[in-house]
Amino acid sequence: MVFGILVSKPVAAERSPAIAKLIANMDAQYAKVTSYAATLIRQERSGDALAPAESIEFSFEKPQKMHLLWNDGPRRGQEISLANGKIRGHRGGLLSFFDFSIDLSDPRVLKESRRPLTDIGIGAIIDLLRKNISLGLERKEVAVKIGNEVWNEKHCIRIDAVFEKGQPDYDCMKFTAYVDPDLKLPIALLIYDQPDVLSEQYDFKDLKLNVQIPRGRFIL
Repeated sequence: MVFGILVSKPVAAERSPAIAKLIANMDAQYAKVTSYAATLIRQERSGDALAPAESIEFSFEKPQKMHLLWNDGPRRGQEISLANGKIRGHRGGLLSFFDFSIDLSDPRVLKESRRPLTDIGIGAIIDLLRKNISLGLERKEVAVKIGNEVWNEKHCIRIDAVFEKGQPDYDCMKFTAYVDPDLKLPIALLIYDQPDVLSEQYDFKDLKLNVQIPRGRFIL
């Protein structure tokens, strides 16, 4: 069951202390994080339909090192590392022999994903929440709801934000985020291009903070 405070009309930032405090707490908690690891379940819309969900072993180390290993689907075995502004990796499946190395600015980075690697992660979710909600509150163009809901068998804080405008003013028309009340960090994000059309979903399962990540994981 979902319950909480519904802001039925757009409101000014100074009248929304609950969401501002929640985001501030996430910022403060994430500042203590040096690294983390999780199983990322990612799903994106391709054309008129959602593509199958992908399971990815995801490791992150500040300031911006990432390692992704696909566990299933047509890209099973694909492995990507991001470090020093470079993306290195190899394909999965029949193309597992094909290695690649490209810059983050290369247009091919977005060829197979709606969002660049640098926009995937716990810190990126917090940035998205802060940027969009702050702007929406300032302009009185967002309706925010804070409640509670079980997500992946975990009692979470649920944040819903619906914006009067979409892109280019905001990253989306609507999003739903789930915050782990123990970790005080977001563990899932659902993004909608239209209020009822899911375009992206990112779900970090078994999130572990400040873990020791093998040095070689960021060098392929």
